[in-house]
Amino acid sequence: MKKGALLIFLFLVFLLLFGKVIIHLKNSEKHKIEKTIKISDKTSVQTINSVEKEKEKEPSQNTPPIPVENTSEKKKLPLSIERISVLPYEGKSADFIPVIKANSSVETSITTAVKILEERSSLFPTKEDEIEIKLTESKNISKGYPYDVVENSDGSFTIYLSLQKVLYNSIPVFELVASGIAESLLTKNNKNFIKFPRFFRFGISASLSGLNKYIEKQEILEIERDGSLSFSASSETSHPILNGIYLVDFLVENCGGGSPKDLLPYFVEETDFIKFLEKSTKFSFGEIEQDYIKYSKNRYSSFTKLTPHFLSIVAQLRNLKEEETLPLLQEFLRTNPTDIHYGEGLYYLGYINYRIGNYSEAEKILNDLLINHSYETVSHGKAHFFLGRCYQLRGYSSLALPEYRYALLGENELLIKVAEKNIEEMSK
Repeated sequence: MKKGALLIFLFLVFLLLFGKVIIHLKNSEKHKIEKTIKISDKTSVQTINSVEKEKEKEPSQNTPPIPVENTSEKKKLPLSIERISVLPYEGKSADFIPVIKANSSVETSITTAVKILEERSSLFPTKEDEIEIKLTESKNISKGYPYDVVENSDGSFTIYLSLQKVLYNSIPVFELVASGIAESLLTKNNKNFIKFPRFFRFGISASLSGLNKYIEKQEILEIERDGSLSFSASSETSHPILNGIYLVDFLVENCGGGSPKDLLPYFVEETDFIKFLEKSTKFSFGEIEQDYIKYSKNRYSSFTKLTPHFLSIVAQLRNLKEEETLPLLQEFLRTNPTDIHYGEGLYYLGYINYRIGNYSEAEKILNDLLINHSYETVSHGKAHFFLGRCYQLRGYSSLALPEYRYALLGENELLIKVAEKNIEEMSK
């Protein structure tokens, strides 16, 4: 009996101890689980907070992104012409109505000129660009150029335009003004630009404005008149305008770009002109000079295939063979209406008719030249003189007088003296 009671007691003790062990194990497992949950929750909270912070950094889809200022580039101001002005002409012909109109045409051309420049090159003036434009006689401008650009001590610019170019309408005033503005802006915005040769600075400005396509043929006619022809990729020549225009086109063709404005980034990188040429083309200067001269001569020659024939015709006028020259010149003009010499041919045709006494026909031809073909000749001053002479001989002094005044601004010194004398006689 005692033995059975002892066994029962031991069994109850075993159950009691086993129960405590089970409870301890459960509590320990619970503690581990809670600890795991806490760690997991903490990690989740950290992850959630990190995600929330990243979301705060990102712009909302409903709000525009915050602009990031690019400190490497100056903020571009909008186009403005408020500080571009045209000064009055102050020369000896300031009271001549056509000169007053020429000055006015420059003033009214600014808006269109700036639009042309912006469309072709992305260059345009802003309210920070102060530019004055002033007409002056060609003799006051660097030889061979239609304008000069001068940077003043206060940072403003003055463009001196050739009065004759505007008055005779020998090149479009819009592109002429646009080219002057382009050269002013390039000089101001690119510190290296002024270190490059003037013929190149003009060439790139003329190309960006579209002036190059109007001035090329006139320059070729000038070369034929004085007989000088030379090209160089690095130095001034007797006809720097043509040299500059050709060099820019040559560089564009060899730099992998499609427009003159593709050359602009190289201005910032190079201060030495020779290095600029080499970097923009990836050629050595020796190769550039050789290829450029060949390119220029070929391009020039493409315009002058009929030059020997044309010159042989007009040469007969020196021998006073007007009657023989007239049909030859008429045939040349009839069969070659697009030749570079067409405008000069009209001048000589008018001159021949004046010489043989066909004054009315001469007036018709010379007026056609000056009105409809003014971009195709370099004989504007002479054409005005002989037109005035025709009017005078026919008794139309009121028509002759302004033509003589036009002629006073020409380049032929002998005709200028005769025009002065005729004006004096008609004014009595």
